[in-house]
Amino acid sequence: MDDRTQFRKDMAAELAVPIDGVATAQLHKDDIETVTYSQLDADASFTIPADGGLEMLVIEGAVTEYGEVLGKGTWLRLPSGDALRAIASNQGAKVWVKTGHLAHAKPPATE
Repeated sequence: MDDRTQFRKDMAAELAVPIDGVATAQLHKDDIETVTYSQLDADASFTIPADGGLEMLVIEGAVTEYGEVLGKGTWLRLPSGDALRAIASNQGAKVWVKTGHLAHAKPPATE
């Protein structure tokens, strides 16, 4: 794969000004996927459409999504057409989100 260039990025240094308690940095974007890092203030709402699917990793803190608490290390996958509707815990959260790529995923080949 020719798009697997490795690099290091200071995610916190890339954060935009917070809007409604959510500061986001775009880490990567191409024709298939977008990868972002977000810091959520305490009790901030975090909504993202899952066009093309969505995966989220909770790096720090916790969020509640559809009544379920997702803590540090939790991985969530949503299908295309759904939407992430999360609320940060009272200590806030840091999350990594990847969108768009699941629309291009193919099932494993069968023999």
